[in-house]
Amino acid sequence: MKEMENILEKLEEMKVGIKAEIKELRQENQEVKRETERLREAFKNKEKKWEEEENSMAERVARLERKMENEERRRKNNIVITGWKGEGKSKQQTKEDIENFIKENIEEAKVKDWYNSCALSA
Repeated sequence: MKEMENILEKLEEMKVGIKAEIKELRQENQEVKRETERLREAFKNKEKKWEEEENSMAERVARLERKMENEERRRKNNIVITGWKGEGKSKQQTKEDIENFIKENIEEAKVKDWYNSCALSA
């Protein structure tokens, strides 16, 4: 009988020890869950910040590209003619000669530009 009581006592002690270990493991589990949640929140915030920065940079790049394209167009549309002299002609007549020259030759220039662009892409 005494032996049985000793065994029961040992089992009771083991039961108390196991309950204490379970309680301790549950506390550790809760701490790990809180830390995981904190890390998820931090990750989510950083990811959101990165997306905002990426969108901002994409908008900035697009704005700069538009600005460069507009600058190229502006430069292409400006034709500068130097060294044109109208011998014995008035300024008005010289201006008309220049305008006629441009009208006659601008189509040729467009055809050359188109041909060069096709040749480059081939």
